[in-house]
Amino acid sequence: MKMESLVKKQSIDASGIRWAFLSNAASYITQPIVLILLARVLTPSDFGLLAMALTVVTFFELFRDMGLSQALIRQEGNPQELASSAFWTQFVLSIAMFGFVWAIAPLVGMYYRDLGVVPVLRVMAGLFLLYPFVDIPYAFLLRDLRFRALFLRQGVPALVGGGISLLLGWTGFGVWSLVVGMLMGRMTAGAVSMWMARWWPSFRISSETISMLRFGSQVSFQKVLGWVIVWLDRWFVGRFLGTASLGVYQVAMRIGEIPYLASGSPLALVAYPIMAQDSRERADIKRRYLSYLQGVALIGFPLGIGMVLIMPFAIPSILGPKWAHSIKVFQVILLYQTLGCIVSLNPEVFKALGKPEIMSYFFIARAIISVPVYFFAAQRDIMTLALAHLVLVLLFAPINMFITMRMVGLKLKQLLLALRSGLIMAVALSLIGLFYWWRGAQVIHSDGVNTALLAVLLIGVGIFILRMADAQAFRQMKRIIIPSLQAERSEE
Repeated sequence: MKMESLVKKQSIDASGIRWAFLSNAASYITQPIVLILLARVLTPSDFGLLAMALTVVTFFELFRDMGLSQALIRQEGNPQELASSAFWTQFVLSIAMFGFVWAIAPLVGMYYRDLGVVPVLRVMAGLFLLYPFVDIPYAFLLRDLRFRALFLRQGVPALVGGGISLLLGWTGFGVWSLVVGMLMGRMTAGAVSMWMARWWPSFRISSETISMLRFGSQVSFQKVLGWVIVWLDRWFVGRFLGTASLGVYQVAMRIGEIPYLASGSPLALVAYPIMAQDSRERADIKRRYLSYLQGVALIGFPLGIGMVLIMPFAIPSILGPKWAHSIKVFQVILLYQTLGCIVSLNPEVFKALGKPEIMSYFFIARAIISVPVYFFAAQRDIMTLALAHLVLVLLFAPINMFITMRMVGLKLKQLLLALRSGLIMAVALSLIGLFYWWRGAQVIHSDGVNTALLAVLLIGVGIFILRMADAQAFRQMKRIIIPSLQAERSEE
């Protein structure tokens, strides 16, 4: 019986990873394409206005469900009743946040010295009214480990929102193309989530709501600290450097997220609900964590380093000449985000262990150091701020990893073995890319041609090195990235 349970878990785990990667493909393929196409027709100031509004919206989003959707995944009890309790709690919170953000919009405009953000922020406040229809059904799907259903839930909204943004952007709607596309994407996500979950809230309130709020409050607190670490810098950039600089910084940050979206994000989607079921088996959590960490290293490290190497050719040829002066900013942000991928799964481990408060303490220490660094760096220029991020990651990522290793009983040798193949690929690609900068760029003077040639070269070399250095990892990644849908059907 125990063996049958283990086989079933392994099957769910493998299937979940495959479908999580397919689901997130909608983000790490669609979003960059939309961003690149819009960057050619919109100005840095358009992206800056959106970033100003997002800085406020993302802060209040941290409290939109008080962590109830995460608690729902782990909580035992009647799932229908728990989900309804979470929905109505979030619904009340969402109405309050919509009204509050609408009211403070003029104050935000005064802070940024740009009243153009006021109507943008007020329209984007409508996102809060959509979130209960997005978050709770989504948590319901994760709780039931219905990863295939998440493919539609992720893919359809990305295509709808991105398509609307492109249509409006290329017909002259400026920043509103970004705002309306985001709203329509969230609206579509809510409709798809409700339909896939086959769920509608009842008026029954569970007695376990207080227990869920207790767990969820730690998750929400971590999100607040995470916002301070990730988003507060934009608050300073917009204030000290202006809308255009904030627009450049925002686009660089969005592109810098691609390694995480392609590695840490889909694996985190699977890691928490799977590991939450093993919360009393620390050895099992450690085994899964190492497996997921290997996937992050194999995808995130080579992809991030490859993008850093391609940026000098890709920025002027793809985004356009108006972005070319910011190449080094894009490279530094990509590098720090790539290094940060290594700890992207750690909060999921602590939630699965039922001890999210430990990561909260770490985030408090990180925020205490980060805030003054952001404040002073942002007063100089965005390059200084990007370098500050890189230094902070180099300082805090090892500490974060050390804490996680202690909690799951992980040895340094086991960690290095999990990261080995990804690090080998990253180093090899760095050498190939630097050689191309030295010789290839001297022969070919077209940025577009250099972008294509270097990308093909790095992909080919990366695949060859992985196949030679770690054949087992190569087969695993092949099954994840190019899954056999026919095999999936036969398994069912």
